[in-house]
Amino acid sequence: MATITDLIPEAQKHGKAVMQGTWAGIVASNPAGFDKQIYVIIPDISRDHKWGPCNWQAKDNVTLPQVGDQALVVFDNRRAPWVTAFWSGTRHPSRTTRPLSSGPPPNPIDGDVWVADTGDGLGTRWQFQYNASSSSSYKWEFIGGSPLYNGSAYTASDGSCNSVNTWVGVGPTISIPRAGEYDVNVRTSLIRNGGSPGNNVYVGAGRPVTLSVLRSWAVQSCMDAYANHVDAYTAGYLAQTYLYCDTSAGVDAYDSQIRVLPKRIS
Repeated sequence: MATITDLIPEAQKHGKAVMQGTWAGIVASNPAGFDKQIYVIIPDISRDHKWGPCNWQAKDNVTLPQVGDQALVVFDNRRAPWVTAFWSGTRHPSRTTRPLSSGPPPNPIDGDVWVADTGDGLGTRWQFQYNASSSSSYKWEFIGGSPLYNGSAYTASDGSCNSVNTWVGVGPTISIPRAGEYDVNVRTSLIRNGGSPGNNVYVGAGRPVTLSVLRSWAVQSCMDAYANHVDAYTAGYLAQTYLYCDTSAGVDAYDSQIRVLPKRIS
């Protein structure tokens, strides 16, 4: 009695009968992208022959079929195989969109992507990817998006550093939306309002930090100064520009700007 395997050549040559219908298959190649075809094995026909290349139906915009996934294979009227569905038995990385204020998706696996609306009213979105192997407690790592921004006009002083060896917060603030590590960038215009020309002013980004990691600015009359610093913050912390005069006080800040981007969050 002829087996299905015996009938394959005849079916390919003359007919449709054996090739029509839906077959249980196994994905036999990993596509490099959503526009790449795959090969499958149909065990009930042959455990060695790879059919394809096959078009395949995506189930979302993140998950690619992988070798070993179960597949449903159909043949069209031209006897070309198509994969209409595939199933791994385990979850592949997925993409979730939810507000930053709601927190990350529950029960993440390595490679999951989270697109988060920051809620700043400007439509700013941040994209994170879950890194299960990270030694950090903040395993959602930033992979794209625009910074949160706040800035002041040049029309009035944002604040003054009028005391020596004291950190002073000046200018607009940004509330840190979730606990994590953030890269804070600040820029401000410094204008001397007293003290000695060339007095040293340190500019801190986000919060007061160790002076040894900062650049000092020798303010003769006026100049633009900037700084950035990566640090861990708690949710709700008000990041700001900070000034520190270590030789002679008397500096005003104008036109201060602050930008905040996450590095990784929880």
